[in-house]
Amino acid sequence: MKKTLLVLSFLIFVSFQVAPTMGALVEVTVETNRPTYEFSEIPIVSVIAYNPNDYEVTLEYPTAYQADHIIDGTYVWSQGMVFAQVVTSVAIEPFGSWTWIQSRYSGEVLGLGWHSVVGTTYGITSAPVSFEVVPEPATVLLLGLGGLALLRRRKTT
Repeated sequence: MKKTLLVLSFLIFVSFQVAPTMGALVEVTVETNRPTYEFSEIPIVSVIAYNPNDYEVTLEYPTAYQADHIIDGTYVWSQGMVFAQVVTSVAIEPFGSWTWIQSRYSGEVLGLGWHSVVGTTYGITSAPVSFEVVPEPATVLLLGLGGLALLRRRKTT
């Protein structure tokens, strides 16, 4: 009976000591490097995991895929990518953070207007952040000149 209690209390102690390093209580945020982008520019997105605890937190991943960002609920950064099938981990110091910096592929272009992005890691998703895509100055200039030419042509006819 004593031996069983000793083993049981040891297991409870071990599981209590190990639990904090399993990724508990990590906060995830996302940010872009700027609030506004020109039409052809590629947004740079940072997914940040913050450890608000007074102990180190280790996030263990089954592959090299660790973080992702999703724009407008449809574009997924990792879509179509292949990740090495190796166990990876990230140790975040007490009150520290870990940042993944990602950008879109150059072949994909966002439409004009406001867009929303969320970040995700370790099954935790951030609150959304918005950014705007605006026309390039040269495009606006050409549209303005075209409008002026149409007005002038309309006046002369």
